Amino acid sequence: MRISFRFWMMVFLAGTLLFSCGDPKVIKEIHPITPSDSLIPREKMIQLLRDAHILEAALVLKRNEGNEQTNLAGEYYQGLFKKYGISRERYEANLQFYRQDPEGFGKMYEEVVRELTNRQKSNNQGK
Repeated sequence: MRISFRFWMMVFLAGTLLFSCGDPKVIKEIHPITPSDSLIPREKMIQLLRDAHILEAALVLKRNEGNEQTNLAGEYYQGLFKKYGISRERYEANLQFYRQDPEGFGKMYEEVVRELTNRQKSNNQGK
């Protein structure tokens, strides 16, 4: 099945909305992650976000095929966190940390979109 660029853009926009929503007061109160070793490096976080968007796209496809299962998202995310050797809490804390710098977070997402676009082009050439 070929996934169109429009689909990836919709996934990106949905993810951006999902991750950017929040009370500004709450975001301002977030303190740097401690200890420092729990900060996920920027490049690894970009890969993690890319894979999270691929995961979300897979869940949307399953729902569109009528295969919605309530625990499927949890299982997928559990596998994602295992792949990167992190917990859900660490992932969420890092999202909050990186969101404190909206400009930097936007640049990270530009890289996520670029990687997803390149992956889609590569998949389309292989067909």
